[in-house]
Amino acid sequence: MRAIQITEFGGPEVLVPTELPDPEPGPGQLLVDVALSGVNFADTHQAENSYLSPSDLPMVPGSEVAGRTGDGRRVVGLLNGGGGYAQRAVVDPNLAYDIPDDVTDAAALALVVQGASAWLLLRRTTRIEPGESVVVHAAGGGVGTLAVQLARRFGAGRVIAVASTGDKRDLALELGADAVVDSSAPDMTTALIDANEGRRVDIVLDMVGGRITDESVRALAPFGRLGFYGMASREQPSP
Repeated sequence: MRAIQITEFGGPEVLVPTELPDPEPGPGQLLVDVALSGVNFADTHQAENSYLSPSDLPMVPGSEVAGRTGDGRRVVGLLNGGGGYAQRAVVDPNLAYDIPDDVTDAAALALVVQGASAWLLLRRTTRIEPGESVVVHAAGGGVGTLAVQLARRFGAGRVIAVASTGDKRDLALELGADAVVDSSAPDMTTALIDANEGRRVDIVLDMVGGRITDESVRALAPFGRLGFYGMASREQPSP
């Protein structure tokens, strides 16, 4: 089968197309003919060996796939230890979900990790209440675009999207954001309060880290909540 394999750590240049034997499913496991593979920011960490747990070489990256099983089921599945960047992948049946006929493979892939993350951040981590203001950093990303839409659906009083380019900020407005902020703003605290019409914000969803996290915390209202789910800047927030 065709696959993307990593034999040394580094940037995009270490992702090498190759031919590998088909994976062998163990007892009870599913062999999936992959139609689409999910590509996530965490994959870049795995390629660099900078993720939460060390990576082992050689490695086929990829943590989510959509495709068909041998008996014709169309499923989306999460993978333990990678293997998604390939024509076939082995999936634990406990981490495989049937895709309804009216849902595309691409939509299923978007929902299984990114959509679930956005839902959990709003419903469980920060416990959004109707009328509250919500800041979504990295609003042009997978989790961010879905978080903007869910915050609006969950009754947010004001959704503020933070993104790095004009196109991403325009997309956030199309998806339901009330205001947008440039992620390069020199003082994020002031920028967020201004975008919230002079009021401190209730909820911040942040996967940037560094000064953006620090300045976002300072923009929170009393009893405000920060949902911190990543560190794309590779910079630690202040202790």
